[in-house]
Amino acid sequence: MSAIERLVAGALLLAAVAGTAAFAHHLAVSPTAPQALSLTAPQRQHGLAPEGTWAPLKTPARPLARPILKAPAAPTPTPVSAPAVVATRAIVVPRVSTPRPVAPAPAPKPVPTPAP
Repeated sequence: MSAIERLVAGALLLAAVAGTAAFAHHLAVSPTAPQALSLTAPQRQHGLAPEGTWAPLKTPARPLARPILKAPAAPTPTPVSAPAVVATRAIVVPRVSTPRPVAPAPAPKPVPTPAP
């Protein structure tokens, strides 16, 4: 592992440990301590809390209505974007030959060892 890879791995490990520590600290902090990290926005039912606010949507929600069913449109032919390419000369495909089987070389005979 090169030095730059070790440096990047160390920085990623440090960031992961620091993020985990910040998350754990946020979960374990007492209710009287000031909130140092806001992980999520307050929900609507907490709008009356001393630190909570509620911002309604700027655009109203769309009212529900039954969809109007229409007959499907007739398919339209797709326009051709470019003319078809025609080969001006014959295409030559080389013949593929299979290799001939080769007989295996005979195994060497073992050398007899003299009896002691």
